[in-house]
Amino acid sequence: MIDPAVILSKFSQNKSIPHALLFTGQNDSLKHDEAISFIKSLIPERAMPFDFTHIKESPMPIEKVRELKQSFAQGPLIGEYKIALISDAGNMRLDAAN
Repeated sequence: MIDPAVILSKFSQNKSIPHALLFTGQNDSLKHDEAISFIKSLIPERAMPFDFTHIKESPMPIEKVRELKQSFAQGPLIGEYKIALISDAGNMRLDAAN
């Protein structure tokens, strides 16, 4: 089995990042830490700030999804990437998940 950290590292090195990544597992803290670590690997140290949204609401309301979609319809304002981290995506309401 390939280590997920190796896969994420290759994404970062090759600048071939998928439009979405799903971090799964039992340990929420570990998933969050891995996601943040990957995000940091994409951003050069001197490039702060950057377009980053972290949604922690659970369940996530449909209004937040609509705002996020509208935001992502535009290019990044700062930096090369526009990044959103949705914590507890598995607890999204059905309308928000669709």
